[in-house]
Amino acid sequence: MLRARKTSSTLDLAVARFPLSSELSSLHDDVIQYSSDIHASFDEKSPLSTYALANIHYTAILCHRGVRTLCEEGWTVLSSVLIRTMLDHIVNCIAITAVPARANFMAFKYFAPLPMKLATDSVMTATERKDAMELLKNFVGRLPAKDQPEAEAFIKNYKPTAYWYSPEFQRPRDVLKQASVPLASMYSMFSGPAHGGFSLQVLFNDHSAVQDINPREYPQWSKRAIEASSRLLLEIGRARCVWDDLGHEEEYEQLQQRIVALK
Repeated sequence: MLRARKTSSTLDLAVARFPLSSELSSLHDDVIQYSSDIHASFDEKSPLSTYALANIHYTAILCHRGVRTLCEEGWTVLSSVLIRTMLDHIVNCIAITAVPARANFMAFKYFAPLPMKLATDSVMTATERKDAMELLKNFVGRLPAKDQPEAEAFIKNYKPTAYWYSPEFQRPRDVLKQASVPLASMYSMFSGPAHGGFSLQVLFNDHSAVQDINPREYPQWSKRAIEASSRLLLEIGRARCVWDDLGHEEEYEQLQQRIVALK
């Protein structure tokens, strides 16, 4: 499902309409490289908790690259939606690892709802439903033996909830109480863009009084978007490093210092 790959110091991107400054471009690429270095340790047969964190990290990397594309193609205002998604990635990482003894089962809960839905969805073909059920069984089989009966009971008694991590946590704000840095207010602020609220027109928008559907440059907010996505991706990667004792602490500290030093 996930593959690690070393990246060059300069990403292979088409010529951008509104290129980032050299400082921001270098920061973005180096955070990608840091993430690639972490992915080099990935093992398909790893414990389910590690496997879940790796998948979360992978989609966060895609968001980070997407933020750059939006900024350089004149759509910076939409990057707020991806940044909210990255905040959800952090919520998922915390929910999985908050209680170490329960981490593998929580990882199962993270994965299970989608294959359970697909396995019974009449829109899917019989083959697709069978494949989804096989995937679900695979997730159960990857759990330690002590957790498998609980996983099977979870499948049997499953009722959809607003958040996959309930009842352990009732809402994202409860999860974020476990975070090492305060993120609850930031999460709430970015809820609007993610749900089509008016704030989508204001956050990350140098031209909030202008309603023009054409791409444009956003020098102020593009910088903030790259800064935010870099910081969030670093934290998601570090959560994975701490959980699996992967090291990379020096890289992390150096990138943090560069983010703080942005002017």
